[in-house]
Amino acid sequence: MQSLFGKHSDSVFFWILALCSILVLWGNFIITLCCILLTAFWIFDGNFKSKFATLLTRKSSLFLSIICATILLRPIVQLPEKEALQFLVSKLPFLIYLIAIGSHTELSAKKFHCLMLIFVAGVVVNTIFSFGCYLFNLTDTLNFRAIGVFMSHIRLSLFAIVAASVCVHYLFFCRDFANTKTTIFLSVSLCWLAFFIIFSKILIAYVIVSILLIVLSIVLAYRYKSFSSAIAIIVAISVLLLTFCVLLYSECRYFIYHDTHSTEQLRTKTARGNDYVHSTENPTIENGHIVYINVCETELDSCWKLKTGRSIYDLNETGYKYLHVLYRYMASKNLWKDADGFAELSDEDIQNILDGFTNYRFTSNLSINKRIYESFWEIYMYINGGNPDGHSITQRLEFHKCAMETLKRYPWFGTGGLIGSEMYKTYQETNSPLSQKNWNLPHNQFFHIAVTTGLIGLLLFLICITGMIIYTRNKWNTITASWFIAMLVSFCSEDTLNTHAGLVFCILLGSIILFAQPEKQTELN
Repeated sequence: MQSLFGKHSDSVFFWILALCSILVLWGNFIITLCCILLTAFWIFDGNFKSKFATLLTRKSSLFLSIICATILLRPIVQLPEKEALQFLVSKLPFLIYLIAIGSHTELSAKKFHCLMLIFVAGVVVNTIFSFGCYLFNLTDTLNFRAIGVFMSHIRLSLFAIVAASVCVHYLFFCRDFANTKTTIFLSVSLCWLAFFIIFSKILIAYVIVSILLIVLSIVLAYRYKSFSSAIAIIVAISVLLLTFCVLLYSECRYFIYHDTHSTEQLRTKTARGNDYVHSTENPTIENGHIVYINVCETELDSCWKLKTGRSIYDLNETGYKYLHVLYRYMASKNLWKDADGFAELSDEDIQNILDGFTNYRFTSNLSINKRIYESFWEIYMYINGGNPDGHSITQRLEFHKCAMETLKRYPWFGTGGLIGSEMYKTYQETNSPLSQKNWNLPHNQFFHIAVTTGLIGLLLFLICITGMIIYTRNKWNTITASWFIAMLVSFCSEDTLNTHAGLVFCILLGSIILFAQPEKQTELN
């Protein structure tokens, strides 16, 4: 079948990719429409024999095809199981992006450059809109996770990182298409995206950016082969790492050097003659101070009612009792939990507690230190027997445990499309400390692949990823490196391929970078 687009086939292909690179950022419904558009183009473009030959002769697309087949084969065998069918439908975009883009010829250098500029514009507009929505709904207690309007905040940060890398690539390494307007656009976009990534306070984004900066610095030192440049870069990397370590230690020290239960700390009576209550088995600490000791609920409830007109047993807007927020906040200031301790709280402190803040040091969600402190707090609580439920980091450890137990039952070929029901059984059988609403999938793509395809599938997956890295060396540049690093790091903390936005980032954007990008010796070779 000959192409219905004739000699305009490449131009139509370019504009469809341009349209998709903008629209897929705006939600699952739009992603579905883009899948339909790509499918329609592939069918009407014809030349199927030539396309499949292109798909199979490209080593990178062949490796990606093997990954696709590995993921889809087991669920196909499990049909007509409803869960297996749902799994296959959810992975259908993987197949569409791979075939529609992987079987087409590469774009010209100029068209690929234009496509990347359109992609950057799409990401900038989407992040500005998301940020605007965040500010419009901003309260002191609004969680930064709400910054992602149409997709997970983590997925949005991945797109922002690659878009920022595109800006860096065309501003500093590839000046072939440079002009005043393009330079201004890329410079402004880079500044905005850098601000957005920093503001989002997503730890995985910081990790990805740090790795990219280190890799870029090493490449620059190698490229210029200058001793002084190499020394300057080594010093810069050292300062960056030292600053990062100091930042971590500044929050970690509260959990290394904290109070212990001593006789002097545990009082029996308050100054007003009421009894203290101590819960020495509860490991909760704030700023190194134990929370649930020297507590007199009677005095606190009376003082809290006089000050706010509410009981400490009432629920705040986030669903927690005021008493727990009050205890932690007072402990963060090293105050006794009684009437005298309450008297030392200012009106500003009372408002912070009403707003749900548990530590006087962090009364705004804009603080990076707050996110680091929360991470250490979660880990400390988990190590000391605290409940991981509702905490992003420690919950993941429970997800991983469940995934490993499920894998033991299906070690070679995995659960296939039945991963959800099989992991549900494991959560039940192991008496997971997580509440049932948090019985989730592994939140780690490598674990997810292992559970669904078995150890054999995981081995194939790792071999194919390695092969893609090796056999795309003629297309390695700042853009390709940022996409690979962002994808692989995200695999460590997310089921990236298990969401529509994740498939768009890994497969659609990856196919554009690996297949539509023309081969060229670049500065990173």
